[in-house]
Formats: sequence, structure tokens, C-alpha cells
Amino acid sequence: MESIEQMIKRLCPEGVTWKKISEVFELRNGYTPSKANADFWTDGTIPWFRMEDIRANGRILNDSIQHITPSAIKGKGLFPANSFILATTATIGEHALIIADSLANQQFTNLSVRKSLKNMVDIKYLFHYMFIIDDWCKKNVNSSSFASVDMDKLKEYKIPLPPLSIQSRIVEILDKMTELELKLEAELEAELEARKQQYEYYRNKLLTFDNVGGVKQVKCIKLGEAGNFYGGLSGKSKKDFVDGNAKFITYMNVYSNPSLRVDVEDKVVIREGERQNTIQYGDILFTGSSETPDECGMSSVLTTHVEENLYLNSFCFGFRFNDLTDINPHFLKHLFRSAPLRKAIAKTANGVTRFNVSKKLFAEIAIPIPPMAEQSRIVSILDRFEALTTDLQIGLPAEIEARRQQYEYYRNKLLTFDAA
Repeated sequence: MESIEQMIKRLCPEGVTWKKISEVFELRNGYTPSKANADFWTDGTIPWFRMEDIRANGRILNDSIQHITPSAIKGKGLFPANSFILATTATIGEHALIIADSLANQQFTNLSVRKSLKNMVDIKYLFHYMFIIDDWCKKNVNSSSFASVDMDKLKEYKIPLPPLSIQSRIVEILDKMTELELKLEAELEAELEARKQQYEYYRNKLLTFDNVGGVKQVKCIKLGEAGNFYGGLSGKSKKDFVDGNAKFITYMNVYSNPSLRVDVEDKVVIREGERQNTIQYGDILFTGSSETPDECGMSSVLTTHVEENLYLNSFCFGFRFNDLTDINPHFLKHLFRSAPLRKAIAKTANGVTRFNVSKKLFAEIAIPIPPMAEQSRIVSILDRFEALTTDLQIGLPAEIEARRQQYEYYRNKLLTFDAA
């Protein structure tokens, strides 16, 4: 069988044609129809995609969790089947091929192939190339408290379009690799999921104290009585997030890391004499605003000491105990991700299209504080479970990551061309 290199030499000896994304695709923004208008949502049949759909059902989508009615459609109408949704705000670096006429929320930009090029591209070739576009998007973000892709640069970004027969051959190879990768990942992830459930079981069991005030001397105290809340960065404009002089923690840092990592790269300008709240060892950080109540109040705990000033994103807020002597920060990172507290925290969020945490309700949440020795015992057990499920250097997650890196290596190799 003729190799791809031989096909390129035969079909495009002068090099492959490259085109701007704006030449290949029509770009349109997603939107959220008003949740206050029941006519837009009741008995809806049209797919309306959110990030939750990708997380739940993967990168090729034919239906959504939520649906809208025809009366919710505006402007140029639905996003066409066989087009892409690309996350260009918030959780940047995610995409999916949608194979049904649909819409998506404002986190996504829709990319649909222009009619003039439909006979020149294999949609699955573009699907594989979207991973490279995702990587580019992550590196080309407008610096602000709410990250977004630089859309002007994205439209100018060029992608290679070899002849259709070469595209199809690349798709054949990558599809086979993907099929094998998915099979192996499914087996590994099934085992990993079992480990996660085991971790969650013991976390919830160890952090449920039925005998509050009893033999174990577990006291229960409301957050509003135990310390104080503080806000994130305020009074900042876009220019303050360019060439900053101080590190700040983003929404995703908080959302993704129960134990806060301080090796962050995001920086903000802090002027001499400016009063902003700095993060300290033992502080608990929470996401304050999100599209779903379940994502509000996700926590991260600063479990290491830092020598430099560290600030918090304006979409988050922090909590500091009045006296840390009886609180182990490592205990807190597990406590605030346990099922009972997550349910209590989710109830403090209210909104329609976007949910915001009520600090007044948050202050009423009561947390158990066992003796320090008991906290340390719980931490020693749960830290081991956590390492097995989340550390990419240990066990199953490392093996899954190795499989993904292998696919990415060959994908990037196959999708790298010389320009004409």
C-alpha cells in the first residue's frame, strides 16, 4: 500500500495547501435562550449543547442533555450537522463534532465548513485536526479574570488541506489508533472508576460523624462563626492581566485541584499600596459563580506555605479560619469535597442562566471538627486513596496518560505538512 509520504510526493510535490480557519469555516457564537421563557424550553426537541454533554458523552454528539424549542432559535438558525463546537471561553481546549442540527451555549463557538469547500474536506480529518486547534487555543488566550480565546488570531490561524485521498488515508490510520486507544482506556478507566468509588466511599464514611459531641469529641461549628470570607480580585481591567507582577489563582485552578498547587503561571498587576486580599496557608478557596449549581462552591485548599503574595480570581472567594491551630488543611481538602458538604454547598447557589453562591447561606453551613489526632488519621488514609486516583505519576492514571500521549504523537506527526 502506498504510504502517506509517497502520496504527498505524487499528489502535491510542491507542498500542501494551507487555509485560514475563517476561509475553511463559518464561525458563529452559541447562546443561552432565556430560561425565564418557558416557551423556549418546555417539550423542546432540538439539542442544545453544554460542556456537560462532552464530559458525559464524548466528542461526537448526536443528542444533548437539555433541549430547546423552535421558538428559541434566532439569527442564522441552527448550527448544521457535521460541524464543530469549540470551547473558546472558560474551559478552553474542548471540542466536539456535532452530527445533528443543534445549538450550544455561549461557551462555544460553532465552526461549520463553508459550502465552497464541502467537497474538498473529510469531516473526520478536520475532527482529528481540531485537537491541534484546541492546543493552539490554550496558548492564545486574552489575559483577563475570565479567560477567552483571541478570536481575531483564531480566524487567521492556518490549517493544512491536503488532497481528499490523503485526508481519508490519515483518517483511516487515526481512527484505527483511536479505536484501539478507546478500548484500552475503557478497561483502564473502569478500574480507575472502581478506585475512585472506593476513595469516595471511605471519604464519605470517614467524614460522617454520627456522634457529634460524643466519645470522639467531634464538635460542629458554623462557618460564619469559625472565620471570615473574603473576595477575589476587584477593580481590575483587561490590561491589568497583561505583564502582571503577582501570581493569581484562576477559577479552573480552584475547580480542578482539591489541594491547591501554587506553581501557577497567571499574573496580574498589583500596584503599590493597593489593597487586595492575599491567600494564606490553610485558606479554603471556592468557585463563586458557574452555569450549574453543582459547579458552584467547588473547593481548593492551600496546603503549602508560600513566600510570595498570591491572589484570587474575581470569580472565586476565600475563607480563612480565625484560629488554624485545631484545623489541618489537608483534612479540609477532603472534607469540603465530601458528599454531605457538596450537597449543602450546592444549595447555597441560586440563579437562572448563571448561578451564584450566597455567602449568607454559606455562612450557615456547619462543619465537623474532630480532634487533631483524628484529623491526621483520616488524612493519612484518604491521601493514599487520592494519590491512586489522581496523581498521573502513580498507577492507572499514568498508564492512561501514556496511551493518550502515544496517540497525540502519531496524530501530530501525521498532521504536520510543508506549506505549498
